[in-house]
Amino acid sequence: MNTRRPNRPLATEHGRERRIRINLRHPLIALTALVMLLLLLSQPLLAQTQTVDFEQFTGQTPVNTMTFQPPLPVGIATFSGGGLVRFTPEFNLPADLTIVYGTIWFCTGCLPTLTIDFSQPVSNVSLRVMNGQNFPVQYTVNVQDGSNPQVVTLDSNGNLGQATITPVAPSGGITQIQITSALTDTNNWDFFIDDVQFTAVGDSDGDGIPDVADNCPSDFNPSQADKDGDEIGDACDACDNLLGGTCVFAETLSPPPTVPQGAPLPVTACFTNDSGGPILSFPPDCFNTTFEVSETGEGGGILPPHYRDRKAYGIPGELTTIGAGQQRCVTCDLRQMFDPAVLTPDTYNVQATYSNFIRDPDLNDQGQCANPPCSDIWIGFKTSDVQQVTIAPILNDPGLQGVNIDITPGTFPNTWSCKNTSANISVGLLSSALFDATTVDVNSVRFGRLGTEAAELHRKGGLAQSHTAEDLNGDGLLDRIFHFTAKETGFSCNDIPTGQSQTTVFGYLKVIGTPIAGTDTLIIKR
Repeated sequence: MNTRRPNRPLATEHGRERRIRINLRHPLIALTALVMLLLLLSQPLLAQTQTVDFEQFTGQTPVNTMTFQPPLPVGIATFSGGGLVRFTPEFNLPADLTIVYGTIWFCTGCLPTLTIDFSQPVSNVSLRVMNGQNFPVQYTVNVQDGSNPQVVTLDSNGNLGQATITPVAPSGGITQIQITSALTDTNNWDFFIDDVQFTAVGDSDGDGIPDVADNCPSDFNPSQADKDGDEIGDACDACDNLLGGTCVFAETLSPPPTVPQGAPLPVTACFTNDSGGPILSFPPDCFNTTFEVSETGEGGGILPPHYRDRKAYGIPGELTTIGAGQQRCVTCDLRQMFDPAVLTPDTYNVQATYSNFIRDPDLNDQGQCANPPCSDIWIGFKTSDVQQVTIAPILNDPGLQGVNIDITPGTFPNTWSCKNTSANISVGLLSSALFDATTVDVNSVRFGRLGTEAAELHRKGGLAQSHTAEDLNGDGLLDRIFHFTAKETGFSCNDIPTGQSQTTVFGYLKVIGTPIAGTDTLIIKR
């Protein structure tokens, strides 16, 4: 039988049972794209160290005098409170400091405080402060929040009174620096700055927290919640260390032996909790466990899966506790996820990923319960090693074009009692994005051991009767159903090995005169 089921989340309320809905088109491609996007975002913006030494303003700077200027932008820094000045050597400034930014008491409009504003947060800031008076003067350097002010006393300019100051950056980086002379109420506040260095801080996720201070630089988390205190924010922490242990989760994958194109392709994926403590999560199913199938060989492409839509996950109803060392497995049919026209005869790489990124919507940004009861759900993912699966041509005929069929639609497993030779065996021919089952000539359809035996049993005037097209597997596409008399299919009790009560065989449906063919399993019982 072939039942096509759906995929993964959005949150709505349903009494106290929260339902988390997921709707993804081509989920494995979406997952792959998501992973690639996360990898891209995880690369921090290149930190660029910039130096402002004002030498680029040669030719537009007065010599040995100063005029107040409007705010002076240089890159992402803007200087205000004073102006530019170019000194000759007798002013006892170092030779490489010919042009500086500063303030002088007799400069109309100049202030006893120089301000540097940055258009984005910066870190690793340093600047040279030079005393312009012929006696020692005390200066205070502050950042925007007033924390960690630095006070320095500089010797007279005759003694080259200067110092390199390194302001202490708050957690979000520096956006403003102010340098103030202690001589604010006198006519003696002359001082200058130069060699201003800083590193621009990126904010890759746009949450207002610079990457250098963000505990999840690639995930939007303005609250910076970190319930286990490991400096990895809850938004990106795949392992809650409150559980203890090493948080080494495992995912394994067991593929089937070689199967014909279009036949059931069951693969079993198992998730093991090796964290050392229990976790609360949704049991693995064929939606939160995704399968990436790719061509073998260098540069092998990833196959596009079916669109699938899972209704919802319920919180707390569908949650389960996976104890330390416990394993949860799920067996999924890749035939339900990939069109036979895509999963053509060949050998493929297969990987399984169990994941959960659903959190209880009743938790606030700090991970605290805002609307009890709340569930502390494990967030993370684990991918298996690569395994291989081989698809063989239908009936070993490379010329046949595989499609999906479903013996006894709506039931599983598909069984037939071999003593009931007059039984009606129904077979669904399923449409896909690449195949329309309703266009098939019903008089050309055959089913049986080789796909050439039984014709549609409902006939009138010697012609097969076409049954009303219907959606047999819930994928929104119209399918066609056929009926065959068991004794005409070529199957019999002789197919069951001696001493056994049943056996599993492949039943084949073919459209005579075309390359269209499909197969499904049938259990024959005595």
